[in-house]
Amino acid sequence: MNETEALVQILEEYKRANKIYGEEHFNTLHGGIAIIREEFEELWDEIKGVQDRNDLEKEAVQLGAMALKFLVNLDRMSTKG
Repeated sequence: MNETEALVQILEEYKRANKIYGEEHFNTLHGGIAIIREEFEELWDEIKGVQDRNDLEKEAVQLGAMALKFLVNLDRMSTKG
């Protein structure tokens, strides 16, 4: 996968997740980072486990999409809670 393909997949996942989950978990910095941490842990579990390439890519794309969502929502997220 090259950089363009990776960015396209991350953007597609970002849009897909927004349709399903909306912005509700990205109202606070703590909520946003909790989602990023969850996605990181899923990638880490895959790294420690079977290491199926497709699953690694899927988890990395999901992590990238949530990092993008955090960045996009940063200005409107509350520092409280």
